[in-house]
Amino acid sequence: MVAARRRAKPRDQYDCPRCGGRHRYGSQAGRECGRTRRSTIYVPPVPTLQTVRIKQPRQSQSVGKSPTVASSQRSSGSPRPGGHLSQRQVRREQAKRTLALSGLDVNNELLTYVFNRDGFYAGLAGRLLDHVPLWHRGRKRGHWLCLRLNDLAKSVDPGTYAAQIRKSTRAGLIALGAPRFMANVLGAGAGLGLKIALGHTPIAHLTNTLRVLIPLVCPNLGQCPAQKDVVKTLATPFLAEQLKKTASA
Repeated sequence: MVAARRRAKPRDQYDCPRCGGRHRYGSQAGRECGRTRRSTIYVPPVPTLQTVRIKQPRQSQSVGKSPTVASSQRSSGSPRPGGHLSQRQVRREQAKRTLALSGLDVNNELLTYVFNRDGFYAGLAGRLLDHVPLWHRGRKRGHWLCLRLNDLAKSVDPGTYAAQIRKSTRAGLIALGAPRFMANVLGAGAGLGLKIALGHTPIAHLTNTLRVLIPLVCPNLGQCPAQKDVVKTLATPFLAEQLKKTASA
C-alpha cells in the first residue's frame, strides 16, 4: 500500500533528500528546508601533531661556543673544527712522511722535534712564509724560498763568515747574501730569531739550521730541488742536540 502511494506521488511534488518529506516544486517550505539544512554550524577540526608547526628560533652554527673561542680556534695552528688541518700543516705532514721514507738514517725523534707545530723551527718557518714578498706568494712562489735557503747554506764562505763576529745576526746574514726579509726574520731579537753568534758558531751549524727550515716551508718536498741536501742534513749525527742548542742559546 505504501509503495503504491509512493508511486502515486503528484507530478508537482518531489521527495526531499534533506528532511525525508515531500515538497512542491518552488514552494516556500522547500526553499526554507534547503536553507536550514545548508546553514549548519562549521566546527573546525582539532589540530593534530601533524598539522601543528611550531617555529623554532634560528640557531647559529657556533652554539655553545663564544665568538672569541670560535675565532681563536680558526686563527690558531691547531686543527680546524672537524679535525681538518690547514694547508700549511698538511704540506708539513707530507714532508715529514717523505723524509721518514727517504731510506737514510733520519731519526724519528729528530723529525718529531723539527716538525713540532708549537716548536721553535716550525714557528720560525711560519714567520718566514708570512714575510715572503707578495710577488713570490701563492702558486707563483713554487720552490723559490727553498732554493734561497739552500743557496744561502751553500754560499757561506769561511772567510766571509768569520768577518761577521762583531755584527748582529741580521746584519751578518745580509752580508752573507740573505734576502733582507729573510735576514729580518731569522735575525729578529727577543727570542724570535736564530740564536746564533755569527763568526763564533761553526759554519756547519748555520748551514744545517737553514736546511732544516726547508721542509717546513716547502710546498712539495717530494719534488723540491733541494730535497737531497735536506735529507743528507737530517741524517747528520747528533743534529737534534745541535738544533736544540741553537734554539735555546
